Amino acid sequence: MTTVWEAAPAAISTLKDLGYTNVCFVGGVACSLYGNPRTPHDLDILILDAAIDQESLKRRVCDQDSSFFLVPSKKIGATYKVLWYRKPRYSYSRSYYSSYDSYSYTSTTDTSGAIKVDLLLPG
Repeated sequence: MTTVWEAAPAAISTLKDLGYTNVCFVGGVACSLYGNPRTPHDLDILILDAAIDQESLKRRVCDQDSSFFLVPSKKIGATYKVLWYRKPRYSYSRSYYSSYDSYSYTSTTDTSGAIKVDLLLPG
């Protein structure tokens, strides 16, 4: 199972790679970092220097790092997607016809064991 403490550095690193450096944790993770004993179950990140909308930002994060994936909202009538993070799961196999080893990434929209990531913009 992926933890919020595994998702946090991956999210910050991915945002930094995309050029977003003015970010901070809010919500449960921020409270936990300041000593609140509450265990966070999702990751809330405020991006202060984003010049694009949230949906575009979420797609860029997914394009940058395949450990992030989007799932349609469960809210009736909603058009937005929810961003999730799961540690990469790689399967190892040796090809019968090749002397090269191959790795394949297993991806799914099943959110069990994943961490919800909310990317928030000011305003």
